[in-house]
Amino acid sequence: MKKRTRVFLLVACATCVCALAYGTGAVLGSADLLRSFSADMTRAFSATFLRQEEFLGEIDFKSDDTRTETIVSPECAFDTLSLPLRKRVILNEIAWMGSGGDYRDEWIEIRNISDAPMDVSFWKIKDRNDISFEFPRGEIIPSGAVRVIKREGGFGGSLKNSGEHVRLFNALCELEDEAGGAQWEAGDNMTKQTMERDLSGFGWHTSASPGGTPGDENSNFQTPVPISRQAIFKNTEDKKKDSEQGSVKRAETSESEIPKSAISDDIETKNVRIVEVVAGIEGNTGYEFIRLKNISDSAISLTGWTVKKRSSTGNETTLVSESRLEGKIISVNGEFLLAREGGYSGIPEPDVWWPKSYTLAQSNNAVIFYDANGTIMSEFSW
Repeated sequence: MKKRTRVFLLVACATCVCALAYGTGAVLGSADLLRSFSADMTRAFSATFLRQEEFLGEIDFKSDDTRTETIVSPECAFDTLSLPLRKRVILNEIAWMGSGGDYRDEWIEIRNISDAPMDVSFWKIKDRNDISFEFPRGEIIPSGAVRVIKREGGFGGSLKNSGEHVRLFNALCELEDEAGGAQWEAGDNMTKQTMERDLSGFGWHTSASPGGTPGDENSNFQTPVPISRQAIFKNTEDKKKDSEQGSVKRAETSESEIPKSAISDDIETKNVRIVEVVAGIEGNTGYEFIRLKNISDSAISLTGWTVKKRSSTGNETTLVSESRLEGKIISVNGEFLLAREGGYSGIPEPDVWWPKSYTLAQSNNAVIFYDANGTIMSEFSW
């Protein structure tokens, strides 16, 4: 800007000199003197200012705009009715109990289970309370690799020992995975063994050693077998051992000795099918749930329904009251989960809880679903 002002001043001065010379020539009456002076000034002006004008045309004026790109990712609402996708990145291990040295040594590990590198820019880990972590822009997780996010300097907040629910959202706020609920699915606060994902499937188990396996492969583990299936499982194992030992004698179990739930998981009655009943698992006898499936062509309202259990003597008592099923609906081809409070800690969360004081027997028991008219809609015994 200063150079341009300087040129304008010089041009103005040159113009004044020319005018003065012209006036002087007129006063003196010397035409030759005027022509000579004008020619000299023209050559001087062309040699000086026309070159400067060309030079000024090459000046690069830099912009004063110093703004930088800002990307704002959407805020994901924790509550969602969507089921976890579990196709790309999952929650792989959680140290919700901390370590023996410090209860604050909590961490969450995620794993890329896809066949390609995953860009997790702006993905989020959240809970209902104070946990909120967002992956930075450009974060790439190779196929099969893991990332460990610590509490200190990471997700902040704290993981509660019970009643905690953690969810993993992608950049579009779609639910990728979740863990927790009324109780953690696995892990031990006393021994500080972590909660690890099974090596196959999406179940959970307690790590083989205290402290778990952060940044490494999870420890090997066999998923617990529901108690209602242990008779058939034990019989199968006995046969396997006999076969390996070359024994001719086989351990046989009659059908009457095998729980009916082990013979067939699918018992169909009218429009509702009970697809699974679990009356406890190894290490947690309170882990109880019932899973229903709507096999009709329309949604089924459970308003007015009740669920009762029948003992070996034929006595029936209420398991799930009518009030707990009020307004509940099973969508077309949808499933419905009922579980025991304080015992079940799996995923997904139940649609309906039944009281902790109501338990299922491990044998010689049955559950019956009655509709609003008192008609038996589905029954399952073991």
